[in-house]
Amino acid sequence: MVCSANLIVDLGNGTVKFKSRDKKGKFKSTIERTDELNEIKNTVVYDNKAYVLGYGGNYDREYNKVKKENWIYQLLLALNLGTTSHDINVCLLLPTSQTAFKEEYVSKLKNKMFKYKVENKSVVKNVKKVLVLSEGAVGYKALGIKQGNTLILDLGSRTLNIAIVDSNGNVIKKITEAIGVFDYYSVIKEKFNFITGENYTEEDIDDLITNSNKLYIDLQGKDELRKEFLYQVLGKVKGNGIKLGMFTNIWGIGGGFNMLKDLLKNTPIKTADEYTNVEGAYNIVKEIWK
Repeated sequence: MVCSANLIVDLGNGTVKFKSRDKKGKFKSTIERTDELNEIKNTVVYDNKAYVLGYGGNYDREYNKVKKENWIYQLLLALNLGTTSHDINVCLLLPTSQTAFKEEYVSKLKNKMFKYKVENKSVVKNVKKVLVLSEGAVGYKALGIKQGNTLILDLGSRTLNIAIVDSNGNVIKKITEAIGVFDYYSVIKEKFNFITGENYTEEDIDDLITNSNKLYIDLQGKDELRKEFLYQVLGKVKGNGIKLGMFTNIWGIGGGFNMLKDLLKNTPIKTADEYTNVEGAYNIVKEIWK
C-alpha cells in the first residue's frame, strides 16, 4: 500500500507557502499569463493555459481566496515544489470568515488526478484527502505553549485573523478583520508616486521594501508609517472588545508581524516566523491522517 504524503498549502494573497514532512518553502502570489512553453522558472501549464508564478505579473485583488480566478495554478506549483510523492493529502488554509466556502476547494480537489507541466516537465499528482483549516487558530499548534490562555494575531496581506485559545488549548473564538500588509503598501505607494511622479503598484512596493530601497527607508524615518499601521491593526483587535492584558500569551504571526517585529520589543506581543500557520497545520494533520 502506497502512503500518501501530507502537504499544507497556504494560498496567501501575497505569498504562497507550503510544508510537507521534509520540505518547506514559499513563492510570491503574483501570476502572469504566458505563451512561452519552455523552461521559464515556475511556469505551470495546465488546461491548455500557461502561467508564470512569482516572477512579474500581478496579485489577484479578489478578497475571497476561494474565488480567485487562477488559484489552481498556484496550488499545482505548490504540489510540485512541496513533495516528490504522486499521492498527496492536501490541507489548505483560509481566513476564518471564508471557511464557509471551503467545500469549493474540497469538491475541486478531493480524489482528483492532475496532469500538468512545470518548467516544461510533466507532472502527475493524485490528490486524495482534502482538509481546510482556519488561519491563525492553527498557528497555536506550532508555538509550543505550555500554560495560560493565548491570543493569536495572524496578520497577512489582506486579513487579520484573531484567535483566542483557553488554557486547555481549546479555540474559543475566531475573528477575521479586513486589514493587512497590502493596506500598508497602498499608503507607501501613494507617497512614492507623489514624490517621484512615477506609477508604482503594490507589486513594486514589495520589491522596493525587500531590496531596502533608499526612498522607502527615508519615508520610514520621517513618517513612522509602520507605527501608524501597527496602531491600526491593534485598533481592530481592541474594536472586538479584546484587552491584551487579559492574556498570558500573545503571539503575532504571519508576514505582517515579521515586518513589524522591531516595533514590538517593549510590548507583550511575541512574534513567530511566517511559516507558523503551515507548521501548526502540519502538526494537526499528522494526528488526523496517521
